Amino acid sequence: MKKIISGVLFALIALAGCDESDSQSTVVVVLGEDGFDPPQTDGGSGPQTNEPQTPDASSPQEPAKVAQFGRSAERQLITAARRSDGLSHPRDLEFNPDGPDQLWIVDRDWDGNVVLFGAGTPDQRIDRMRDMAASHFMEEVSSIAFGNQRSFGTCQESRNGMDGFAFPNDFMGPVLWSTDLMIHCSVNQTQRPGGLNGSHLDMLHQSPMCMGIAHEDGNAFFVADGANGHIVRYDFQQPHVPGGDDHSDGRVSRYPELTFTRVPDVPSHLELIGTDLYYVDTGAGAIRVADLTTGAPAGNLIAINEPLELFNQITGVSHRVLIDGLDTPSGFAVTDEHIFVSFPQTGDIVAYDFNGQEIDRLVTGKPGVMGLTISPQGQLWYVNAFEGTANYIDPVGDTMASVIDPTMPQMGACTYPQWTSQIGVGQVLPPFSWSNASEAGQQMNSFGALDIFCGDDWQDVETVVFVVVPEWIPWLYEYVAYVDALSPQIEAAGGRIVFVGAQSAVGAPIGLADTQTLLREATPQQSGVRVGELNSQFDFRLMDTSLIDHLPSAFVVRRSDMRVIATQRTRGGDHLPYVEIAQDPQADWSNPGPATIRPTLPSNCPDGADEDLEPNDTPQQASQIGAERIRGGVCGRRGDFYFIDVQGPWQFQLEFSHATGDLDVVLFRDGQPMVGRDGAPLGPQSSDDNEVFEWDGPQMVYIYGYDGATAPYRLTITEL
Repeated sequence: MKKIISGVLFALIALAGCDESDSQSTVVVVLGEDGFDPPQTDGGSGPQTNEPQTPDASSPQEPAKVAQFGRSAERQLITAARRSDGLSHPRDLEFNPDGPDQLWIVDRDWDGNVVLFGAGTPDQRIDRMRDMAASHFMEEVSSIAFGNQRSFGTCQESRNGMDGFAFPNDFMGPVLWSTDLMIHCSVNQTQRPGGLNGSHLDMLHQSPMCMGIAHEDGNAFFVADGANGHIVRYDFQQPHVPGGDDHSDGRVSRYPELTFTRVPDVPSHLELIGTDLYYVDTGAGAIRVADLTTGAPAGNLIAINEPLELFNQITGVSHRVLIDGLDTPSGFAVTDEHIFVSFPQTGDIVAYDFNGQEIDRLVTGKPGVMGLTISPQGQLWYVNAFEGTANYIDPVGDTMASVIDPTMPQMGACTYPQWTSQIGVGQVLPPFSWSNASEAGQQMNSFGALDIFCGDDWQDVETVVFVVVPEWIPWLYEYVAYVDALSPQIEAAGGRIVFVGAQSAVGAPIGLADTQTLLREATPQQSGVRVGELNSQFDFRLMDTSLIDHLPSAFVVRRSDMRVIATQRTRGGDHLPYVEIAQDPQADWSNPGPATIRPTLPSNCPDGADEDLEPNDTPQQASQIGAERIRGGVCGRRGDFYFIDVQGPWQFQLEFSHATGDLDVVLFRDGQPMVGRDGAPLGPQSSDDNEVFEWDGPQMVYIYGYDGATAPYRLTITEL
């Protein structure tokens, strides 16, 4: 007999060590029609099922072609964690061999990891962790691989942009971490000048845009180097102390013949099977195999960024294409019998034999499937980055669930449009609702999509912009201020804005009060209706749907039929053309280009505060100055570059009001920010109204506003 499981979420959110949340739940199961997986608001962290749509001609008497898939008539796809549990854009996952019930998931959006203790069981507990220095050591994390030294490695799809607060300098590569939770994300979590930098065990810096990682032995890993387009072997050897910066014993070997092509935001996973390295060439649509018993050193290389014990290249490696003609493959996992590959464009997971022949295909029906892993019990787990979920396949369908029937609510004689299991561009928005809301400082008892479609106050509105924001984004102010600054033009074109508070700093759903707090400084226009996902009273939360690829994000609904007409599919400040959409809601906005109508963001500079030396917004435009005093201001999104042409020693002093706007300074060389051994940009570090440092000889500097801050300043260069 099949089991029917239900339960309630008990959210226990705590901040301990680094940014960490902890939630626990019993199992909650919801099954929808046509592959629909509607997550319940009262059971976010419990596993939930989703009926797949996999064609399978096998009869009940025939054994399954692939044990991990089972038969389509029986299997269930079960969601174990989602955005309501602190995920946002997860791209890889793996079980910890030293704690077999621990599933570790890495998330690109907030540069951190989630651990599912008792993964997939009724006693599942979820911890969300982010290191103090994650903006360097786990920025844009793409992949994870456990070692055999109570440690794991990660790769980062990053050029070291420090979450947008520094110019990329390519000081990036794989990072070694401890699996000991008394160390990982726990030690060195307070920043001190000259102190230890977070909890990482080691890092080497020869592979920006790193897209995949596989463990070899000891502290050695193979990675897919996206910036250089080939496989690289890293051996950290003896790790430094947690948070240290001694990389001198690192050994790095490039394999230039083992090529692959990076596709942005799509990891290229790899796996070492014996002495054969299997790796995904995402851009070329192939699975490749290299025989690591072949090849020989072919000369030493010159290391950039750091001293190394060894930096060379290996050539003459025997390699072959196992499978080709694939559409953007990504995830990779193996058992004794099969190779599993994921396809984010379609959401399919395909099982091959070791000759590269397709054996079976599982159609999840949801694009975004990336990382794959096999549990100690032999179950296949996967993440869906677009959905923000971690899932596993129950091949025999021990869990059965009830069906949620999409209903059409009414307000008087007005009936909400029919919506279906398909949520996305061109589809009707489900009738999401929240128990309380606010607009222009006025409280509302409730608010939802039914009010937008049927309410008298909305009948003249043509488009609605939904902006979904978490607390933890460092550039939250700039993202929200952009939309708020455009609000008069959006409203003049017949649009309205709804701000949806999604997650707290530790990943928990937030309510209206916290949403108001996070929006306050960034919305001087007081634009938009405000709601919080903690107050959701619909069957599932908006942020737990495929309308959101990343956090923060936005989408636009045409009010006349409540169809979604545009969604933001990229991470960061690549905003939708909000005003243009509001001006022409009947146009096709399924693939919108960049906005042509952009706002002038609020500035703390008085009129005329910009220096006469403008424009000096790029290294190429740097203003050449000597020993002198200049009045200026960071009055927009871009800061100011100066080339200080002084021979001999000199002092730099920047005076400004920290209360007006926090300004920072970083040194530049060859068009890139200079960095210290810890990967942080070189420049003065202070939290008061002055930035002071001394230098010797000509040097370029960049003055910019932290988190989009603006302020006038006085710059003084004094010869010493």
